[in-house]
Amino acid sequence: MDCTNVLSKIGVTHDITKAEREQNKELIDLAKEKTSNDNPGKYHFLVRGPPWAREIVKVA
Repeated sequence: MDCTNVLSKIGVTHDITKAEREQNKELIDLAKEKTSNDNPGKYHFLVRGPPWAREIVKVA
């Protein structure tokens, strides 16, 4: 058995609950909306932080 083929099917992801995933998706959508509405091209809004304390930050 080729070890490369076996390992290529393994994925790594954060261990978060369904509620945390939904909350993260809402924050990402809000950040995208803020990026497009507030000074387009000047700032980007990103979601950062650990899964239990995500927050939207402004990046120049």
